[in-house]
Amino acid sequence: MSTVSDGGAGGARRDEVAGHRGAEPERTISTVSDGGAGGARRDDVGRHRGAGPTMSSEGRIYTKLGDDGSTGLLFGGRRSKADPLLDAVGSIDESVATLGLARASSTSAELSGAILDVQRELFVAAADLVANPHARDRLVPGISLVTADMIARVEALIDDLVTASPLRPVFVVPGANLASASLDMARTQVRRAERRMVAWRAQASATTTASATTAATVNPLVGTYLNRVSDLLYVLARHAAADTEEPASHGATAG
Repeated sequence: MSTVSDGGAGGARRDEVAGHRGAEPERTISTVSDGGAGGARRDDVGRHRGAGPTMSSEGRIYTKLGDDGSTGLLFGGRRSKADPLLDAVGSIDESVATLGLARASSTSAELSGAILDVQRELFVAAADLVANPHARDRLVPGISLVTADMIARVEALIDDLVTASPLRPVFVVPGANLASASLDMARTQVRRAERRMVAWRAQASATTTASATTAATVNPLVGTYLNRVSDLLYVLARHAAADTEEPASHGATAG
């Protein structure tokens, strides 16, 4: 697993990141990140957590519908906020916010662009997870449905970055700078989202028939995508460290 056995791709070429940004269509993912409820496909993606505020008919940001401990699903229906699957979506939401900190503190336009691409596609993953299981035929690939192409693009970017600047075969201690540390934090949040999703599937499959049926409707590509994104964030964190030599998790004590 590349996220734990590497360490200092600080010299990774920024043009490699930029090249993949150009090849990666901004088309599908940008509509999802437009506040969700405020841009294109409002009824499709606006109601999933992390997509942006759901507005009441009177224009207020609060609807009071969640006061009973439930939250709305994409394309209708409600689910308890205690549901582990919604916990996964919450972790995705956290990672998007943390990536915003990484992007705001980055001094590289290319790195910032790569981070923005990830933020936008994480909205796709969140929408996929909170879709009403009886309305999944309404999901749109790359907008509210995670696809194999999304995974392939992430893998290609990882491969190019690591080829350009091989990672050190050690555990590294995060904290080279704010952008790098924020990317590492976002990586752990994405990993948590993956774990929560796996736990939910296992729990649902082992309980009632209805739960097992619901679990079967969850797109398995979401888990694969989250796994690859966490690897990418590790690589980007080393890239953000630039020329700073990141300490290994073992060895001589600093100072």
